[in-house]
Amino acid sequence: MGGTQWRPREANVLHYVDLTTEIMPGKGGAEMIREVATLSIKAGMRNDFESAFRHASSILEAARGYITHELHKCVEAADRYIVIVQWHSLKEHAVGFRHTVQYEQWNALLEAYYESPPQVEHYVQIPVHLK
Repeated sequence: MGGTQWRPREANVLHYVDLTTEIMPGKGGAEMIREVATLSIKAGMRNDFESAFRHASSILEAARGYITHELHKCVEAADRYIVIVQWHSLKEHAVGFRHTVQYEQWNALLEAYYESPPQVEHYVQIPVHLK
């Protein structure tokens, strides 16, 4: 089982099912991670989504444990984006940010643009350079 699972809480509202122990068993979520979310945006709403994302970014930037984030648009599928957010730890994202008023504000600004629920996974860096 990998990644984040989104389930409807009520009509048009999504929430995050915390899979911290399943994502990194034994780690306790203490290692710096990158959250990678794949977003499918409703047709014709790309510009509005990008504008809303810029506005929502200030909410994310103020979150405890936040380091940096990027938004990328797919070249092959113009309505698909990825968001990469670097967090100090999985716990600060999955347990901290996800259970705050700020997250509710973030979600409220963006969820109207989603064609389908975002697919979210968390990654740790693997050293690849030999020294």
